[in-house]
Amino acid sequence: MSKKLLLGLLLGLLVVGSLSLFGCSSATQVSATLGRITGTIVAADGTSPIGGASVYLKTDSTKSTTTSYDGSFTLEGSWIITGTYTLVATKGGFTLEFSVTVASSEATTNVGTKEVDPTDPTVTVIVPDLAVIKGSWDYIENIITELGYTYTTITVSDLDNYAFISTFEAIFIDCGTTYGSLTASRETNLRNFVEVAGGSLYASDWAAEYVERLWPTAINFYGTVDPTTYESTATAKVGTGSQTVEATVVDTTLRDYVLGKSTMSIFYDLSSWVVISSEGTGTDVLLRGTFNTYASGINDLQTERSNIRAAGLAASTLSLANKPLAVKFQPAGSTKGTVIYTTFHNEAQEEFVTNDVKNVLKDFIFTLN
Repeated sequence: MSKKLLLGLLLGLLVVGSLSLFGCSSATQVSATLGRITGTIVAADGTSPIGGASVYLKTDSTKSTTTSYDGSFTLEGSWIITGTYTLVATKGGFTLEFSVTVASSEATTNVGTKEVDPTDPTVTVIVPDLAVIKGSWDYIENIITELGYTYTTITVSDLDNYAFISTFEAIFIDCGTTYGSLTASRETNLRNFVEVAGGSLYASDWAAEYVERLWPTAINFYGTVDPTTYESTATAKVGTGSQTVEATVVDTTLRDYVLGKSTMSIFYDLSSWVVISSEGTGTDVLLRGTFNTYASGINDLQTERSNIRAAGLAASTLSLANKPLAVKFQPAGSTKGTVIYTTFHNEAQEEFVTNDVKNVLKDFIFTLN
């Protein structure tokens, strides 16, 4: 055999071998199968979606996902194979635990709608204890009931008993609640409820007095001059009624997981609602908007009022732009309780605009605990 013929045979064998090798490699590349578990998490009423809830495998919380604004979720991973799993859905102090059986890792397993309902014997549910100090307007307790949960009615005098109020995870204070009887000892107990016991607090509109007395640096209300000390919020009641405010949703959780949009409509039916000038250090703005106020009611020391006089305007109303409409803060840090304050009410919303406000307030109930 000549050298040329031998060399040709060797080259041919190398080419064939290379093709066989690559062909074998391609044939053995198998992508991992991703199993899927889907479902929807709702409140005890069976219809209100819980967006922004964490859904995870009980034995490994790193295998998790987050519910969308419609309450839907999808868990995906190669770890989802044939078998039975226990999943946990949680938001704030509300927790739902349920089992799911996967028949095939190559198919999607849909668990349907799961309710965070403590009366359902087929699931394990933890619901926080809620308390409400009722007022004259903004009946947040109606939304708690609508969601399918219960609450305990307490009074300002109950704040004398720190051990008692510490049994609750959250206290809701309606607009129009009497605050004249908020003594120094009651202030201390309510402050410790948040900062020591880790309880959370919701207050709306005229209940701003509670927030200002306990945490004067958290929110700068209109008409107040010194942001470091307590001042009456009476001078902040300058918002005009019968106006719809198109608010910007600043908080990403509300935007992405509760509303699914970046703006919402808020109707202010009553006049003299409390106006926020600006947020304090460490306070997060949830919603912002532009609205009308009674110009004559704004303190002369405020820049806006000075501008009106300097311009020689006699308008009875003044539009304020991009001001906070709802805020939250944690006065003792992230490991303790949260305070949420809103300038608006819930009871007038459905008749005039959308359900945006109600959906936001529902989320506050889940978030606070």
